[in-house]
Amino acid sequence: MNGEDTLKQILVDIRDILQEILYSIKPVGRNIEDLVYERVASTLTDPVPANAKDYPLIEWYEPRNRGQIFLLYGLGTDQHDNSYYKWIFDNVVVYQLSGPARVGSIFEPFIFPKPIKVINSICLYIDNNNDVAYPNDSGLHPSDIIPYEAVFFGYWR
Repeated sequence: MNGEDTLKQILVDIRDILQEILYSIKPVGRNIEDLVYERVASTLTDPVPANAKDYPLIEWYEPRNRGQIFLLYGLGTDQHDNSYYKWIFDNVVVYQLSGPARVGSIFEPFIFPKPIKVINSICLYIDNNNDVAYPNDSGLHPSDIIPYEAVFFGYWR
């Protein structure tokens, strides 16, 4: 290891120590006004249509509108067969969370190990690859009355 590498390592160590000090002196807890909890569901009057592609269940642009950073702590969705859930943060598709299976759930959301910084938006688009809208009141299947549903929460920074 040469002198330049040693100096870089010392600076990294100092940065890490200073971050730990800052975290330790931060006040405990957050203001309730900074909490954001959004829960959205399709309804009988506004269902996700049959065979819909990229149906917007969530289109949340508050970080951009407020000019503030949002820290996303967790999210969850329901589970519908033959569906695809596409999460988009700040205009980037998050493939690690998107797919045919739910992430977390409405009542037990997935909690990120560290909050995700959101500057612009959070969107969730649904592909309903079924021949019926959800929810619907046909009564043919028990799942007909179940809406598409999603939740996310976090804090303003």
